[in-house]
Amino acid sequence: MLDRTTIHLDSPLSIPFRNERGLILFDGLTPDGKKLNVELDTCTSPNAVRTGLALDCGWPKGNSVKSSGLLSECSEPAFEVEIPEFNIGDLVINNLFCQTDPLDGPVNVDVMLGERFLRDVVVQVSFAENRVAFYRPGDWRPPRETPGNTLLNLSLEVGVLPSLSELVLIDRKFAAPLALLDTGFNGSMLLSYAFAEFAGLLPDSEDAESLEAGGYGGPATLQQITVEHLAIGKFEFNHVTAYCPSALSSESPLSNPMWINIGTGLLSKFKVTWDIPGHRFALEKSGSD
Repeated sequence: MLDRTTIHLDSPLSIPFRNERGLILFDGLTPDGKKLNVELDTCTSPNAVRTGLALDCGWPKGNSVKSSGLLSECSEPAFEVEIPEFNIGDLVINNLFCQTDPLDGPVNVDVMLGERFLRDVVVQVSFAENRVAFYRPGDWRPPRETPGNTLLNLSLEVGVLPSLSELVLIDRKFAAPLALLDTGFNGSMLLSYAFAEFAGLLPDSEDAESLEAGGYGGPATLQQITVEHLAIGKFEFNHVTAYCPSALSSESPLSNPMWINIGTGLLSKFKVTWDIPGHRFALEKSGSD
């Protein structure tokens, strides 16, 4: 299927979002009045739509594909879909190119705006204000470098997913070659089991706490661990609760043992800007922190 995604954005636009269980959700609407629960998930590729919704609406269907999230692969048949038109606030999106997935996660989601959406806009999330600002590439001006602000180089080496290269340091000695920046993960950090073992982070007890997680690609079991010290650029954190999956999709970027994932548990402490067209990522410390 040809990707015909079009985002209509003539000037900077700020839209409120709902923070549900750490996820960024918008109220979407199609021209015929169908309400959509839309999530901003920076590590979904390209974008995603709930399988049942796509079939019910009869939206244009393309090739069969493999649907795989960061943690697991979807066991159901998946295919390409084009959503003809919908809006979130005053932002109008036409012909959104997606892959189908059951989207079984902590909240009910119809559409995930992922990395394909981020290729065409600059997205700034203010967790303190529960608002997302959208800019055309070139219209966003990065913040000055101050003790509370920093501008980092954004890597797209993990295929097309936004990540930081050699800029995340664990326990002051283990630098992650690549750290994904993921609004679709509502914890602080994910590490591969191999990275956790390499860094000596796995608990001694076999009775370590675990939990069941879900989302794009399907469910997974996560083991809880603690990172005593974490640095993202110049910002430092102590006693960070992190998770490592017991198993990973073979297609997952985290199947590389040296890559990690930073989620909204940490990102929500900042106003965060993804400028994928300009390969820039900004962190601005929230006034409340």
